[in-house]
Amino acid sequence: MNKQTYIGQILLGALLLTVGCHPWRAPEKLKEYKTVAEALQHCDTAECLTLYDSNTTEISPDIGKLVNLKRLVLRKNPLTGVVSTIGELRQLEHLDLAEAGLKSLPDEIGLLSRLRILYLSDNQFEVWPSSIEQLQELRYLNMDRNRIIRIPDTIGRMSELKWLRLNSNRIASLPPQIGQLTKLERLYLRNNVLTDIPAQIAGLVSLTDLSLSDNKIGVLPLEITKLSKLVRMDLERNQLTVLPNEIGRLTALKWLNLTGNAIADVEKQRLRAMLPDCHISF
Repeated sequence: MNKQTYIGQILLGALLLTVGCHPWRAPEKLKEYKTVAEALQHCDTAECLTLYDSNTTEISPDIGKLVNLKRLVLRKNPLTGVVSTIGELRQLEHLDLAEAGLKSLPDEIGLLSRLRILYLSDNQFEVWPSSIEQLQELRYLNMDRNRIIRIPDTIGRMSELKWLRLNSNRIASLPPQIGQLTKLERLYLRNNVLTDIPAQIAGLVSLTDLSLSDNKIGVLPLEITKLSKLVRMDLERNQLTVLPNEIGRLTALKWLNLTGNAIADVEKQRLRAMLPDCHISF
């Protein structure tokens, strides 16, 4: 393999992992309103309200009158909180509350029964908001760059999740119930303080992308080799020295990043032999 091809494969693998920051399909194009007052003039038909970077500090309680709203963007505003009337937006499918300085959510968030996409990244959450566990239709959850310490055991209730992003938090362990997310396709946990992975990860039977770079993982469980659909796995900068003997079971794996781990030459040779169709970076 020449140098140009090698570099190209590395860049491709990185690109495939970074696409996880966006949902899997483009949102429906809707007429966009830029103020609550404007949207209220069309409260029966307004479907999209975007207040991006509008220096909004308080959300008008009247927002609950926009009963047909499907998409609400409040990203990059210094919000003092989220009004409880947001729970009246029963048609809402996409909610963006990223970069808003939030530390908590009202219980009424759990009433958004049609919500599929939720951005909570770049906030100040230290405790997992319990209200999001009621969102039975949620497919995509982004909580990157918060201060979350613990994922609750009740995570298993979010059975429709396909993408879960928890990069750059303070998570030290994963609950066994993570394995109940049988529809999860992408799991991103970069830059936390994980030391191990529970055996129940084998329950993630739909998983294609797993990112665990920049943690403190010393050993992978044997059960990780049961992830038969896994295509990309990023384990960069952990404390690994060997991978499970049965790693060859991951026949769908095409990209494996082990850069920054103390992998001995003999183990590198073994991994290349066990995963002949996988690009491995050491």
